[in-house]
Amino acid sequence: MESNLRAFKIWRAWFVHFYTALGLICSFLALMMLFQGRLTMVVYFLAAAMFIDGTDGMMARGWEVKRWLPQFDGRKLDDITDFLNYTFIPLFIGWQLQLLAGNWAIAFGVALLASAYGFSNETAKTEDGFFTGFPSYWNMVMLYLYWLNWPDWLGALVVVILALLTFLPTRYISMNQTRQLKKTHVVLFFLWTFLFALMLMDFQSPAKWLVYLSLFYPAFYMGASFYLHYQIERNSES
Repeated sequence: MESNLRAFKIWRAWFVHFYTALGLICSFLALMMLFQGRLTMVVYFLAAAMFIDGTDGMMARGWEVKRWLPQFDGRKLDDITDFLNYTFIPLFIGWQLQLLAGNWAIAFGVALLASAYGFSNETAKTEDGFFTGFPSYWNMVMLYLYWLNWPDWLGALVVVILALLTFLPTRYISMNQTRQLKKTHVVLFFLWTFLFALMLMDFQSPAKWLVYLSLFYPAFYMGASFYLHYQIERNSES
């Protein structure tokens, strides 16, 4: 009986890693849809990858995956998947769609290198549940560049500023692990998700007022992250 239970927990741990790896399938399908010109499907597959990324960690911790499969590095698999879905593919999409034209597209290269640093940084996640430096949400940045259609110089400026923020040791909220403002964060995230679903219904040209309204969530995320960072820093000095 005990051996059967052990085997079950080992296979369950393998299932969690398989679930994480499905994000790679989403990456592949998103690129396929891109080259077929089916941009809405690209967003769907990248959104599915985000859902997987947001839920596999809870499964791994709840089912003690590290304990039952100590020989397999699930963190490395997760980082590979996340780098593709949050950085490489979104930036490639930005280049493919010419969201920044001409020499302004160099900003994508800056973002790619900065994100590679961020994913390689051993202190990218703090013990108190925050990300360190801008957490490479380039999928959302590219989506807003597509919808807002800002001048190239302005889009490049935003990309470069966010890339530079990757190198600063500033805390950013993690949906799953940051305890502070968690209830407010979850409520605003689901409200944003509702607006996002409305915008996807007319993906090619959603109402501009709806797009600008949805910016409340990125504004909250950045503002709350900076606020909590400086609150923690001030408390640690006192």
